[in-house]
Amino acid sequence: MRLSKEQLIGLKVETQSNQELGCIADFVIDTDTHKIIQYLIKPNNLVKKITGELMIIHFEQVISLEKDKMIVEDNTVYLKDLIKTKSNKKEAPLAV
Repeated sequence: MRLSKEQLIGLKVETQSNQELGCIADFVIDTDTHKIIQYLIKPNNLVKKITGELMIIHFEQVISLEKDKMIVEDNTVYLKDLIKTKSNKKEAPLAV
C-alpha cells in the first residue's frame, strides 16, 4: 500500500493495547535510504496539545500502517525528553 503525505499527516495513531496517542504531525526521512525513519505524533491529550509536545515513533516501533490508522508498540518518547537526554550526554574524548 502507498500513502501520500496528505494521507499520512493527520492519520490516527494508537498503541497495540488500543490506547489512542494522537495523530501524525510530521515525519523524518533518511536521505540515504529514502525511507521514513521517524514519525512525529501530536498527542490527543488537551494539555499536550497546548504545550506542543510531540512524541517520536521510530519506524521499527510501527506494527501496522493502514489507510485509517497506524498501530505502534506500547512505548513512546516525547521529543523534549529526547532533546534533553542528548544535550545532557557527555561526549567521550577522541583518541588521537
